[in-house]
Amino acid sequence: MSKKRYINTTLWRDEYIASLDPSEKLLFIYLLTCPDTTIAGIYQLPIKIIAADTGFDRDMVIKILARFETDGKVLYRYGWVAIKNFIKHQNCCSPTVAAGIDRELKVAPEELKAFVGYGMHTVSDSDIYISQGIGKVFIAPTAKEVQSYLDDRSITTFTANQFIDFYTARGWLIGKTKMKDWQAAVRTWESRAKSDPKRHKTTEELYG
Repeated sequence: MSKKRYINTTLWRDEYIASLDPSEKLLFIYLLTCPDTTIAGIYQLPIKIIAADTGFDRDMVIKILARFETDGKVLYRYGWVAIKNFIKHQNCCSPTVAAGIDRELKVAPEELKAFVGYGMHTVSDSDIYISQGIGKVFIAPTAKEVQSYLDDRSITTFTANQFIDFYTARGWLIGKTKMKDWQAAVRTWESRAKSDPKRHKTTEELYG
């Protein structure tokens, strides 16, 4: 049965997409829209099929996939593709969509689930939450995303890696509750650091 995949027209104005050369753009869009894609953005796809569909030779496919991995956008392992941030663009307030994501994640390799921000969790393990009628899926941020947010707010009291390491070790929980908004967590850290800037405390004491 055929599937439909929709691409927002703003894709062409995306800073990352604009930085790609034509071959890289084609492969990126192919990974988003090829017949093997799933609603979770994690699926099996042999290199030889990618090459046959796109017309690229095997070495070119591997080279471009390596760039996507370096950039934190796509991970290719064991014949599986994982696309970062794919899930957050789905209509996750739909029970059918949520169930579909959950089903796909259950069979995906753990390394790929961790790459898209789920680790050992699935959608049914509270990675999905509904707020004010809008479905949202929490995706753990990359260090680059956190650093960009810190730079925007001129935060220098802690680093992106400190933030990432702190919550990764805790399974992205705040207390016993799954994190819903990492930017809000950054602002909380910022507020606490500003309230007592002269005291030298451990990360656990400041932000735990």
